[in-house]
Amino acid sequence: MPSPHPPSPPRPPEYRREVRLGALEWIGIPALALLPVLALSGALGPAHTRQVLQAPNALWLDVSHPARLRHLGSGHLVVTVTNTAAEGTQDLSLAFDEAYLAHFSSVDSVPAPDAISSGRARVSLPALAPGERASVHLRLQPDDWGLLKGWVELNRPGQPTLARLDFSTTVLP
Repeated sequence: MPSPHPPSPPRPPEYRREVRLGALEWIGIPALALLPVLALSGALGPAHTRQVLQAPNALWLDVSHPARLRHLGSGHLVVTVTNTAAEGTQDLSLAFDEAYLAHFSSVDSVPAPDAISSGRARVSLPALAPGERASVHLRLQPDDWGLLKGWVELNRPGQPTLARLDFSTTVLP
């Protein structure tokens, strides 16, 4: 008795399936897979660094700055000047790199800058008795991505810069 169904068509030819990746793909795919692991571990999150420098006249300059920030996140730049001399000091000021501060959409400073001129934002410090310290706090909200380089200087009117610390902040997307 003949089959009620028509005969099946012949099987199509089989093709060998293989993935061909170039050198950049062999590097890029594992790197892309590594990004979520780095993000979850906190390796791409905010980080702060602290630098301390002894200035002339027994003054210490202590700078805590954001080493790594996220775009539109916020970080704190804290500069502390300590007088370790046996006598008091006055007429000190801190100068911040205005070009560095321009990369941030919001910069809140306590105390507020006295003047901004010649690429510097200047903040006057109160007179420091022996053992006293004064601090300036800046809250920064980055607007740009990339490596942002800046500096802070300790100054006294009519004298060369007493101390200068350079620092950088990496802003990630």
